[in-house]
Amino acid sequence: MYPVLGKTHFDWEFNTEYIFRFWTVMDANPWIPFLACGIYVVAIFWGQHYMQDKPSWGWRKTLAAWSFFLSVFSTFGFFRTAPQVIHNLYYYGLRDNVCESPYSLLGSGAVANWGFVFLLSKFAELFDTFFIVIHKKPLIFLHWYHHITVLYCCWHTWVNETPTGLIFCAVNFGVHAIMYFYYFLMAMRIKPKVCDV
Repeated sequence: MYPVLGKTHFDWEFNTEYIFRFWTVMDANPWIPFLACGIYVVAIFWGQHYMQDKPSWGWRKTLAAWSFFLSVFSTFGFFRTAPQVIHNLYYYGLRDNVCESPYSLLGSGAVANWGFVFLLSKFAELFDTFFIVIHKKPLIFLHWYHHITVLYCCWHTWVNETPTGLIFCAVNFGVHAIMYFYYFLMAMRIKPKVCDV
């Protein structure tokens, strides 16, 4: 529909064959996110207990690399999904964007691929907490509650083909692009001048 945008895509972004294979696995195995989050919670409390009488690990550069990777990944995801969201909001009514099948709103091409990769990224983002634990920083309830509920929400949205999932995906990509870049700067001890205001 927008040839200029199509020229910026990689070939793998249009290969949707694996999406439908994984979708059937996900639909048949709803225990996967519960297992992942169960392991996550046990690892958090075990890790905090383990680190209690040990010195903080100096993994600042690894944290910076992780944050930079997630920022770049989220930026790509935002620029892949946001144009479709803008198109849908412009050409379809509110009812269509909230109630219609997501396949009629985004199809099964590159945007669908990025929606699926977005879901998988919620598993990877659980590792954010690892850096908090090994650096012995305060781990607030909201942090791990957010990671667990967003993973469940994204899984539920994908399996049940929730139409508003694409909007959430684009917004989350956009927020994470900025947020993880900020974390990268903080890990590198580079304080942006806007923080002085």
